[in-house]
Amino acid sequence: MTRRALLTLVACLAVVVGLVTWSVSAVAVIGGVQLASSLLDRGHQPDPELVVDDAAPYAGLSSDDELMFPVSAGRLGAASDGTEPDALVNEVWQLYSTVAGDDVSRMDAFAVFDDDQDTVMASVWRDTRSGKTWALDVNLAFAHDRDELELTLIHEFGHVLSLSLDQVSEAKGSCPTIDMPEGCAHDDSYIAAFLERFWPAESTWPDSSDDEAIDTWFRDNGGYHSFVSRYAATSGIEDFAESWAAYVTADDPGHSPRDDDAHAVRAQKVLFFEDYPDLVAQRDRIRSALGY
Repeated sequence: MTRRALLTLVACLAVVVGLVTWSVSAVAVIGGVQLASSLLDRGHQPDPELVVDDAAPYAGLSSDDELMFPVSAGRLGAASDGTEPDALVNEVWQLYSTVAGDDVSRMDAFAVFDDDQDTVMASVWRDTRSGKTWALDVNLAFAHDRDELELTLIHEFGHVLSLSLDQVSEAKGSCPTIDMPEGCAHDDSYIAAFLERFWPAESTWPDSSDDEAIDTWFRDNGGYHSFVSRYAATSGIEDFAESWAAYVTADDPGHSPRDDDAHAVRAQKVLFFEDYPDLVAQRDRIRSALGY
């Protein structure tokens, strides 16, 4: 029996039985029909695929030749060669803007490329000159998977939240916490707390360019009991961002049918963000903005 047929049967039974009073029954049936209809409609009408036009100026470009658009006050401008952002570029940028909210002001560039041989879907990096702003790039070859794109952009926003100047200062001299390309993590930063709790010394981390080393590290350190994804085992920084994405997108963070009590290490990593009211507020905002 289909969900729509089941919904119709339930509605009819509710009317026949006439629970409590006619008015209460009517409200219950109408509300139920509207909710179920909404869920059915969402199930039958997925987000349209985002497809790269073969004639687009970024079609076929690798990450080495990506097309970069400047960002000012959260809006995209024309690339250096005069190319204006098209509908697809604007749509993907708008999706990131929705995820970032007011923090979109941290971005000063958005680059796109289209390479289905490149496994990187998106990345962010901090301006090495001022250290204050960020750039984002997205591989549009995979943008058709809207759910994966949303998850990826939430992951990248996790990097921005955890590695900006208010969390990680430009390195000057020795670093008592963790030394990263962005600088030295503050003692009270999100990333320092996460790494202190869940990761050993950085010198023991796997080589992020060695797939075999990452697989070995993943297996030897608990596999899916400890990580929300294999990619999370790449480094503590990626583990933070992957756990953040899982925290934002999960209806009941940290809990699952196999781990209802959230005892697994991976669950504790996801629940780590509950200790920070500002990150809890970010999760609530993103979920509301994306319609979760």
